[in-house]
Amino acid sequence: MAGKYNYWRETQRPTRFFFLDPRIVIFLALAILHLKVWTITLFITVAIFNIWLESRGLKVRHLHRYIKTYLIGDYIPARGIGNQRHPVSYGFEID
Repeated sequence: MAGKYNYWRETQRPTRFFFLDPRIVIFLALAILHLKVWTITLFITVAIFNIWLESRGLKVRHLHRYIKTYLIGDYIPARGIGNQRHPVSYGFEID
């Protein structure tokens, strides 16, 4: 083991598509399959936005989580809306 390269250390590195986030492949496939000016412009815009985010130390998945928590709000119940327990008034049983 001494003097050999340890490949298991490579398993913790983030996945990359060249130098970009792997989610960019969706926009790249869209730009390749539908060669129009707007799809190529969309791909370039998303790529530049991704590079800008990573230069600031952020990742796309963190941005998604931030947007989701911003839209949901402060109160996040452990149960879904259909499974919420609503208060019941038992005032009619008291004489």
